[in-house]
Amino acid sequence: DAARAAEAAAIDGVTLDYVSLGSQERATETSILEMHTPSDRRAGQPFQVRVLIESSKEQKANLIIERNGTAIEQLEVSLSSGKNWVTVDQKLEVAGFYRFRAALEAPIDTDTRNNVGASFVSVKGKPRVLVLQGDTKHSELADALVKQGVTVDLKGPEGIPVRPEEVQPYEAVILNDINAMFFAEQQMTLLRSAVNDTGIGLAMIG
Repeated sequence: DAARAAEAAAIDGVTLDYVSLGSQERATETSILEMHTPSDRRAGQPFQVRVLIESSKEQKANLIIERNGTAIEQLEVSLSSGKNWVTVDQKLEVAGFYRFRAALEAPIDTDTRNNVGASFVSVKGKPRVLVLQGDTKHSELADALVKQGVTVDLKGPEGIPVRPEEVQPYEAVILNDINAMFFAEQQMTLLRSAVNDTGIGLAMIG
């Protein structure tokens, strides 16, 4: 007896979802199937929030995009029957962990519980590199990197790292016209380990 079983479940606070079988008429339904964002991005690097919406009928709907609980976009979208992709451009300047949420309001809809999607983006700070030069008076390379949004520490031979913690803050080390005679064997080994073991980039410009 399905009806009595449902009543007993309701007394216990159990929610039942059901599908009506035998009807030839397709249910009028609108739902968010997927929501995509890149898992990580650099501060200031553009990306897209992509929402996949399925609608049983052609209609106009309202899509609200939230970031960390605050609405940042409210769009009127024209949905065709079937699947529809909606994209929203984003760019975040501050490093941190961001939660994006999409909520759909549609006039032709049966179940509003499937009208929500969520995704997350980890935004890292701008890249920081160490440029080592024999002569720091020539800053053309460092200046060019800064114009591309890179944080640069320009140092001479006295700034060559001697301990691992001096290398770890950097995404990469660039040896720009600096002679090997300035490096102790321990310092060469340190750079090699930083590249092999922790993935720090290394470029040599002569």
